[in-house]
Amino acid sequence: MHTIPNPHPKGEPVTDDSFYVIFNAHHEPLEFALPGRDWTEEWVRELDTGSCRGNDEETFEAGGIVPVEA
Repeated sequence: MHTIPNPHPKGEPVTDDSFYVIFNAHHEPLEFALPGRDWTEEWVRELDTGSCRGNDEETFEAGGIVPVEA
């Protein structure tokens, strides 16, 4: 996505991958709203330390809600 407004010193557009880190320090599960389509079309859960399922990749729509365990 083209969310970096400043060009490279050579005048080229700057692009990169986006990542989002969610921490739930609450004693109960919570739902978090993901950033919208300005950043990406979808988000992929790469690692979930609160899950017994391992590191299954799960996708979520941009701007959607993701549940996060306590």
